[in-house]
Amino acid sequence: MAWLVSVRNEVEFSLAASYGVDIVDFKEPRKGALAPVDPQIWQQAARLQSSTSAATDSAAFELSAALGERSDMLQIASSVPPSFAFAKVGPSQCDSPQDLLQLWDDAAQRLPASVELVAVAYADYGNAACLPPEEVFELASQRGMKRCLLDTFTKTGVATLDALGIERLRRLATLARSRGIWWTLAGSIKLSHLEQLLANRIDPHCIGIRGDACDQNRTSSLSSERLKLWSDTMGKRKAIAADDAAS
Repeated sequence: MAWLVSVRNEVEFSLAASYGVDIVDFKEPRKGALAPVDPQIWQQAARLQSSTSAATDSAAFELSAALGERSDMLQIASSVPPSFAFAKVGPSQCDSPQDLLQLWDDAAQRLPASVELVAVAYADYGNAACLPPEEVFELASQRGMKRCLLDTFTKTGVATLDALGIERLRRLATLARSRGIWWTLAGSIKLSHLEQLLANRIDPHCIGIRGDACDQNRTSSLSSERLKLWSDTMGKRKAIAADDAAS
């Protein structure tokens, strides 16, 4: 299982990267679920990643950009650096398949060809006036998209696990597996949720965090102590998975 940490600036980027995170995701948590940072920060991150890759012959992490909802995306998607692996746009107000497919088409037309568009589903889809996660995953699969993010639109501390419930989340995981979708579970995820996921055989390919890696809440700064706890835990889980695969 991979892990993703959302950061807002170069300082947080360097800190997250130092703890072995698999994906460093850029967004501004004070402005919404997927609010974008200044595109200049993307450019700085791309340069830093390039220098890291040159020093080690490979990049230990991938970069991701949050593009906001539709109006923000239309203005900034073309500014995402080609070296970024992923970008995502929130589906709020896309309450029909046609609207969502158009959103994805508009984003894909503006992004560099090398940047993969990730489909986003909101667990609290009623608050976002968008399609439920099951429909988003199905549409993404039909369109040929390989990755989905399950997150929350309103950031009130209600986790995705609570918004959807364990049984529905398990069915969504089964759907993703059957469609060959690589998916990330985010939305107020805490370390304590990992055991709950394991016990219920819910197996996202990636866990996305922000608030649980911060000093206080998602709008405060990243915490070295919290990042170390996550790094240690994810490292152990990867080791167990590797042993299981080898046996």
